[in-house]
Amino acid sequence: MYKIMENKIIEMIKKTPNVSKYYEQPYPNTKYKLEMIVADIIYVLKTGVSWRDVRTKCNHCTLYYHYKRFVEHDIFGKVFRLLRKEYLEDLKAENMLLLIDSTVVNNKFGVTKIGRNKYYKNKRCIKISMMTDGNGIPLSILMMKGNKHDNTTFGRHIDDAIILCRRKKKLKVLADKGYCSKKNYELLDSKKIEHIIPPRRNMKLYETYKYSKTEYVKRNKIENTFARIKKLRRLDNRYDKKMKSMWGFVYMGCSVMVIEHMMRIK
Repeated sequence: MYKIMENKIIEMIKKTPNVSKYYEQPYPNTKYKLEMIVADIIYVLKTGVSWRDVRTKCNHCTLYYHYKRFVEHDIFGKVFRLLRKEYLEDLKAENMLLLIDSTVVNNKFGVTKIGRNKYYKNKRCIKISMMTDGNGIPLSILMMKGNKHDNTTFGRHIDDAIILCRRKKKLKVLADKGYCSKKNYELLDSKKIEHIIPPRRNMKLYETYKYSKTEYVKRNKIENTFARIKKLRRLDNRYDKKMKSMWGFVYMGCSVMVIEHMMRIK
């Protein structure tokens, strides 16, 4: 699984002209092979160790320098979007169930775009908001400050859903009470998207809104997705100073999930 992702990343590096020129020859400006550099970056993702503690022949400063270069050219993002495209093309179902939720990532050393979440012991953290399909495969990913409400990213996820699932005849959105609002209901109705978002008790819609509780149970798929992603220890806590550096690991973690699912169904 990780070997497949390593090969995908190397292929994407070689396809990107501004990056491939540094790795075309055996020893252009570095004495380390591209395969070893990518393997060490994946090791950091899995174990969560600091760059300084990576057990490799490559100097930790050099390793981070290459990772930073890959992030600046969006290598990991391109790999994820390519895998996502392959996954969606293989889906034959005409209907699509979409799950939306967010998870908290504890902050350790990051200093940008940080907020204190009163529901997370008032700790400094960030949030990863995600939209997955019924299999728990990430389709849309967003990050925000820890003190932002989950609902702030709902509209952007719906826009992504319309673009990504435009070939599907029927879409259904499933989310918890954190996303219930009149604005969201009107948005989904205007797009002709079915929804299962339980209203709050103090809403006028509470008595009239009917939904299948047996279908609402499927929301645990996205919770399982967060649990599986956080097994990659680098995504359990944030150590990166800049959000851009964190994005690289998030894209790699989501790519692992897509590859794992595609291997399972084959």
